[in-house]
Amino acid sequence: MIKLIAVLGFLFSVTIVTTVMATTTDLPLKEQANIAFTQGDYQHANLHYRRALRDNPNDSDLLVGIAKSEEILGRNAVALQFALKAKKIDAANLNVYLILGRLYAAQKRWIDSRIAYQVARLLDPNNSGAMLGLGQAIENIGDSEGANDQYKAFETNQKTTNK
Repeated sequence: MIKLIAVLGFLFSVTIVTTVMATTTDLPLKEQANIAFTQGDYQHANLHYRRALRDNPNDSDLLVGIAKSEEILGRNAVALQFALKAKKIDAANLNVYLILGRLYAAQKRWIDSRIAYQVARLLDPNNSGAMLGLGQAIENIGDSEGANDQYKAFETNQKTTNK
C-alpha cells in the first residue's frame, strides 16, 4: 500500500512538472525568456531572447535582455554590443542606459558610465540604480561632492518610496 501511494505521488508530481513545462513552452519566446531570466536561468533566457530577436530584430527590450544575460554570464564585451544596438533602436529606453552605465563602470570607463547614468536620471529622475551608479561614476572621476549629492538623492528617494 505504501509503495502504491509513493508511486502515485511520483506520477502526480511528474504530471505537474510536465504540465508546467508544457504551459511555459506555449508562451511567446519573449515571455519564456523573461520567465527564465527571473528564475535565474540566464543561459535559457539568452537563448529565448535570441530566438525571439529573429522575428523582431528591432525590439530594444529583447536586445537589452540579451545584454543583461550576457553581462550576468560574464561576457561583458558581447553585452556591450547588444546594449549599443538597443540604444540605436530606442534611445529613450531607460534599461539601455542602466546596463551601459554598469558595463562602462566594469571597464572603469567612468566618464562614459557617468554619461549613461545621467541619461538614465533624465529618463527617470527617481531611479535608484541610476542615482547610485551616477554617484559611483562621479566619485571615481574625483568629484566627491557631486557623488555625495547623488547618494543623498538616493537616500531621500528611498525614504519617500518606502513610506
